[in-house]
Amino acid sequence: MSSTYSPLPPLSSNRQSPTGSQVLSETEEPRPVRNKTFGAVQQALLAPARHLRTRSKTMSCKVNTVDCCRPDRLKIFIGTWNMYGRLAPIDLDTFLTRHRTDWHESTLPHLDSSATHPYHLLAIGTQECERDISESLFYPSKEIWEQKLATYLGQHYTLIETETLAALHLAVFVWTPVKHYVTGVETEHIKTGWANMVGNKGAVAISLLFGTRSLLFINCHLTAHASHLMERNANVHRILHDLKMKDPKTSNKEVLENQSILERFDHTFFFGDTNYRVEGERPWVLETLYKGDYNLLLDNDQLTQQRRLAESPLSAFEEHPICFPPTFKFDTITMPELERSSSSEHSGSSRLAMPCVPAAPGMPLGLCYDSSSKQRVPSWTDRILWYDRMHHHERIKRNGPKMTPSWWHRRGQKRMDTECWLYSAVMEESLAGVSDHMPVIGVFGIHFDSWLDLPKPQRIKKPRISISKPPSIKKTKAPKGKDKKRWWKRLLGIH
Repeated sequence: MSSTYSPLPPLSSNRQSPTGSQVLSETEEPRPVRNKTFGAVQQALLAPARHLRTRSKTMSCKVNTVDCCRPDRLKIFIGTWNMYGRLAPIDLDTFLTRHRTDWHESTLPHLDSSATHPYHLLAIGTQECERDISESLFYPSKEIWEQKLATYLGQHYTLIETETLAALHLAVFVWTPVKHYVTGVETEHIKTGWANMVGNKGAVAISLLFGTRSLLFINCHLTAHASHLMERNANVHRILHDLKMKDPKTSNKEVLENQSILERFDHTFFFGDTNYRVEGERPWVLETLYKGDYNLLLDNDQLTQQRRLAESPLSAFEEHPICFPPTFKFDTITMPELERSSSSEHSGSSRLAMPCVPAAPGMPLGLCYDSSSKQRVPSWTDRILWYDRMHHHERIKRNGPKMTPSWWHRRGQKRMDTECWLYSAVMEESLAGVSDHMPVIGVFGIHFDSWLDLPKPQRIKKPRISISKPPSIKKTKAPKGKDKKRWWKRLLGIH
């Protein structure tokens, strides 16, 4: 992959230095140094507990290129893309990241945290794939797209399962050296379109067990238009409560009524075209975007606002801070133009240029937001969220008193939480005009330290025959019966 576009917003006055120490602003006076009394030490120890659930304000999307392996993590790639109802002649390297050539099999099965292949698992979700929604309702096959994915990933990956609902599609691949860890695969889909009977909107899901970890991947396409906020929330609630997928770890295969699907799996990933919009007038949004003030725009983002509400179905999810421009809605060009542009790239000529001005500094040429008469407001509609279910030994007893987990308790749980190593949008010039959405990708690390040695063929042990000594003859004892005489009866001759 060439590079993901991830401009950083302006640093605040109280910023952090590269070494982690705080850099004071010009107007701020240095704080006096106090003696470390017992109270100060206690506050320092308890400080992490107070800030564990605080949303990070850091907007860094820098790709983690750590070369060392992570033996305690399961490396997962998740990608989502609304493909505008067509398969354009593009290189999948821009969407599915590049393959590393310096990877060594000596570290098997451990992988590093870089945003490059290989990954232990890949979950690739698309909306409006191959065909538009109306055509996909009658012909939902995604055979061509699945073949393109398998060809690109090659023999290093094995397709676990796919699930399709009209124009929605989800494919999950596993790294071939660790495919024997995958069991209990299950698929399901749910409709949220008109009267919950039409599959123009909805979700597709695939669940599996990787060793002892239960994972659930949900790719969704929610109700469109900025004013339909309540409909989108209803879509999310229906998806989380009406998906008929069972907990693979329990012997009880019945799905409890009104139980959220989040309580049935250790880790749940919820991603796709959520259609949540940025509230505001288009000129103001473009001006704020050009200034790089993503914090202000995200404060007016519907999905961000819903996650802050306790009664919202999205409040349980986590999301990495966003540092990329809105991924919707971009101008598109027709397929004949794309084909001519693709052929010109192979012949060495330049990419077809589109007459527009980039909406943000550094954005590639050809990418411009809706210039049609509708003038849609740029929004972060394509998102990746996740949820970690607490383990039974870390769960607070429901029947007991309500207590806040201690810092020491949360310290152990933090180690079990999912880590996000990359969250970015693929803002590539080669994708200009392909779709009105840009792909969003994420690389995650799930706690997993139950690695086992790769299975080896069992050897049949042959019996050893000793030639130095002849085989001994074992004396067989007479079976014990009721008529067996006692020794004293035999001595006295008593019958």
